[in-house]
Amino acid sequence: MIPINSNNEWDTLKEVILGTADHMNWPDTKDFRSKFKTAPNGKVPNSIIYQTNNALESFKKVLENEGVKVLRPTEINYQKRNGFGCYSPRDSILIIGDKVICSPMHLKDRMMEQEALLPELTGRSYITFPDIDSEYMFDAANVMRCNDEILFLISSTGNFAGARWLQNILGHEYRVTTVPKTVYHGSHIDSTIVPLREGLVMLNSERVTEETIPSFMENWDKLWISKDDIKDTRTITPQISTKWMALNILSINPELVVCDPDQFIIREKLNRVGIESIGIKLPHSRYLLGGHHCTTLDTIRE
Repeated sequence: MIPINSNNEWDTLKEVILGTADHMNWPDTKDFRSKFKTAPNGKVPNSIIYQTNNALESFKKVLENEGVKVLRPTEINYQKRNGFGCYSPRDSILIIGDKVICSPMHLKDRMMEQEALLPELTGRSYITFPDIDSEYMFDAANVMRCNDEILFLISSTGNFAGARWLQNILGHEYRVTTVPKTVYHGSHIDSTIVPLREGLVMLNSERVTEETIPSFMENWDKLWISKDDIKDTRTITPQISTKWMALNILSINPELVVCDPDQFIIREKLNRVGIESIGIKLPHSRYLLGGHHCTTLDTIRE
């Protein structure tokens, strides 16, 4: 087995776990409803699952054409277990270097998703499991990796105790820098601060200011994205996530990303800084709470 190794968000992608819409479900637990009060209840319609899985298959083909090995989650019937689904592997497991960390997630209901991912990771790395009864908490998608600099968003899905626990797990080899909840208190970081390569970061101009840019990024080049840069497309499903899902992109290497094909202005801005883009439509990303970054978990970058 090839060891796990992924240190940042932009090195050349060699292996990834791509999510699935199989058996997706809106849980009726108190825990889940406290976060998603307006979400539907019960089984995600078969038509949505079918359309989403077709889109993910297209995503898989693009990745494989770029030389990426694509793994998939183990099947779990989330409808029978009153879970959510493994559409977004990024949310539940964090990979930093050769370390695999099962996140102490905000919604404990969703930690069953880790069971679908661990078969592809076991035996390839030391795996850290949290104490689910502890006060520390964070979703893996609260974190962005920039080699030895780790960004951790304080929000409704990540607290200071979680940042301290992560720092203790990682040790002195890494520095965990917290991003205050005044930047974005909603949930995850990957629609707010998106490192594109060493020295270049894409920023959500509605949330981030010059004053709140992480200190190690102060001298980086900055690609500012405003709300007017985003094409707000209509969908047949409720849009639970905001249009800032457009920033939820996956880097295949420092010169190539996968993104929403309809985001013409963002793609042009990326092109101006030497980054090409491949457009893959995830038709229900704002309904199922995940874009191209969320629906992937990179296991090997070189």
